[in-house]
Amino acid sequence: MADVDDDALRRQQGADDQGTGSDLAEIVGIVGADGLSGSQLPGDEHWTLEFVLEAWRADGGVLQTRPLTLWRGVPSEEFDSLEEIIAPGTVLRVRARISADVSSGHLKAHLESVVGRDGSDTGLNEYAQRMQAPVVYEDPILGTFTLDRRIERFSLDLVRAGAPLSLHLSATEPGELREALKTAHLLWESYETWNERMCSGAAKLLLPVRNEHWLGDDEDPVTAEEFRDRMALKSIVAYPDGSFECFYNDGDLFLGHAIVVEGSLATDTVNACIAG
Repeated sequence: MADVDDDALRRQQGADDQGTGSDLAEIVGIVGADGLSGSQLPGDEHWTLEFVLEAWRADGGVLQTRPLTLWRGVPSEEFDSLEEIIAPGTVLRVRARISADVSSGHLKAHLESVVGRDGSDTGLNEYAQRMQAPVVYEDPILGTFTLDRRIERFSLDLVRAGAPLSLHLSATEPGELREALKTAHLLWESYETWNERMCSGAAKLLLPVRNEHWLGDDEDPVTAEEFRDRMALKSIVAYPDGSFECFYNDGDLFLGHAIVVEGSLATDTVNACIAG
């Protein structure tokens, strides 16, 4: 907790996990890339909202760069109204009670109220601008990748076989990025080979599911060849360890659900499922 100022630290040490034992603090901070999220139990009229401040200061103290997670239970109509205010990259002023999750060491805060957006803090404004600046990586083979902070992946739109294709590198650190690029380069060089392998593997695993559970009235069973032909690759995620995921348009095999196929450059093993 060395990066937390003395006042905030005293509040954490005296707080319980619910945040009710800490002093009320005036916090100004930058909403993280994921923005506002919420969960709701079946039959419950209230939502539990949650969002992260990536950089913040409490009661005018030292600027903190350790993420602070804020949460609160709210009625559904209040959640809807806050969704527009608590937008990614926004500098927001709130009142909350800071606590520390003893088991994980994460900083949390029980949100008492949202004051609103606030542009008065010069330091936070400059930090927000740096956070929103694009991070790019120039690859001489594939082109310019841009970091998508929401999913922590470098992404690039390409065209292959006359169709648009999105390529994602699951990496944020330089070492991971280099290894994920190796995976992407090998996939690109042998595109036809592994794409056929992925489609054939998906047909082998999912064709029985299609013909047993997804046939419409008066519809004939689909052959393996028809199954493969109706699959259209839309995006690839390449990982540093040589594994990858392929997301296919299902050609209405599963009423618009995506077909997700997992593979690896090191083995012939293929896993497939439907999603969405």
